[in-house]
Amino acid sequence: MREKTLKLLNYLKEYVKLNTKRILLVEDYKASGLLLWFSDIPQGSGCYTPAWGNNDNEGIWLEVHKQQIPEMPELPERLIPWVDMEQLLNSDGSPPKLREEAFLPRKTFSKDSKVEYENDSPILESQLLANHPEIERTWNKYIEKWKPWAIEYSLRTRIQAIYSELFTVYQQFRRLGEAYELIVGLGLLAWETPKGKRIRRHVFAAQAEIQFDARRGVISVHCPPPPDGAKPPSCIKSGEFPDENC
Repeated sequence: MREKTLKLLNYLKEYVKLNTKRILLVEDYKASGLLLWFSDIPQGSGCYTPAWGNNDNEGIWLEVHKQQIPEMPELPERLIPWVDMEQLLNSDGSPPKLREEAFLPRKTFSKDSKVEYENDSPILESQLLANHPEIERTWNKYIEKWKPWAIEYSLRTRIQAIYSELFTVYQQFRRLGEAYELIVGLGLLAWETPKGKRIRRHVFAAQAEIQFDARRGVISVHCPPPPDGAKPPSCIKSGEFPDENC
């Protein structure tokens, strides 16, 4: 009876292999879901992974907190014509340069120095930055407040992007149940067979679970330790080089 059961299980195993697409390149996982590298996870408050060498949370491979995105320091009104707001918001931490030329409302030369209008619209005229040293001084003061904000903004938006991706995975995980597989891969095998077939994928894989704590705004990926531990892909035999069927 035991022998028949083992034969049936082996048959089912081989049958599943025939109907399952074998993934040789880890990048191909992107077609069916999220591929996230530990090296791409920002190191900052609100993110945790033992890949950084700190293994305080046993069983947790990734934990990401929902972020509060800080608002950019208010830009002085006099600087607005001289600044590209999109560059200022999307900068990587290096402040953009001021425009060399801006169009400003033309003013009269009277004592009141009022803005001139035509058809209820202010008349604009070209002004060069070189002729407005006060703009440079105001800009330099503003940048002192902007730089620390830019660093924090960049970090928090990167963490929030990962949080959003993981939340999508969590929703799929709940909707599809056992039909959706989430794994943590360890190690990377990069190899090319004599026939030119490229292999680039994880060496060891562990099934994972994803959990969402709505109250705390935390998404975490757990790897419950199985009885026999994480397993290498079936095509990689212990102590041997993978064959061309891997």
